[in-house]
Amino acid sequence: MAKRLGLELVKDGGSKPLCELSLGKVTLGREPEGSGGITIPSAAVSRNHAEIRPIRLHWFFVDLGSTNGSWVNGKPVPSGYRVLLRPNDAIQLADMTLRVADRGGDFPEQSALVFQSGECIDEVTIPETGTALSVGGAEATVTLDGISHRVVALERRNGEILAQVGSSDIPVLKNGAVVKGSVPLADRDELVVQGFSILLNLATNSEGSDTTLRSWDSGSSSADTSARSTSSQVFGVSVEKPVNANPSGTMALKQSEIESMVRRSADAMIRRGSGKPALSSREQILIMFIIFTLFLTVLLLFWVLLG
Repeated sequence: MAKRLGLELVKDGGSKPLCELSLGKVTLGREPEGSGGITIPSAAVSRNHAEIRPIRLHWFFVDLGSTNGSWVNGKPVPSGYRVLLRPNDAIQLADMTLRVADRGGDFPEQSALVFQSGECIDEVTIPETGTALSVGGAEATVTLDGISHRVVALERRNGEILAQVGSSDIPVLKNGAVVKGSVPLADRDELVVQGFSILLNLATNSEGSDTTLRSWDSGSSSADTSARSTSSQVFGVSVEKPVNANPSGTMALKQSEIESMVRRSADAMIRRGSGKPALSSREQILIMFIIFTLFLTVLLLFWVLLG
């Protein structure tokens, strides 16, 4: 059974339901092509900005080469890269924010998804104890051409999932960094060995989820702190990484900054529509000074005439 998810548009201190993820892939964009696309109302969002794709019993977010970039929970998503989605994840498309909502159902069994050339070629259930899969060697789950020894194996020991990296010249990367020895793994960690990618699905149904509709940067609760920092979250920029980690060079905005920009734009439109230019503080002071000077001049003339 798959976990059922939905998408909500975060706006005006709350969330507006957009769609349920149940009928195949969904295209998100300013003017998405094809039937079933979801329109995101922003000029900064590309026409076909991103997709939500079903793979096995899981949902993945994929950027489609957007102009202004995508982020999931503040981390930039390179074009074509897939991100496994969970309830309460925040998805940012340029300057618009979506929230992944829990619509019931159970998480699939804990497993490891094996990808090659961007395609999922296998999914292996992780047992309660022992080896789940191995890479390299004659009887391995994933065989490597010309490699007769084990490069890495996934095991569960004492309730913990570990990557056991062998003494090999073939590098094993965990989330982009080379690792060796016994390495603990968490949900959504990714191991890369040569042309193969192994993604960990370690979510548990005992974790629960928060279904309250709220703005992403509104008051937090214990149910959604796992998806964001306890400090003020900057959209599109991970608090653990410098700003220049953004691959597209486009800075994402805080929700408060977006609302401020909208208010300033509305005020400017009102001033233009009324035909009356707004006065600055300096202009107001100057006008008051002129009026006061004229008043003193009139008083002085009366005093001269009466004297």
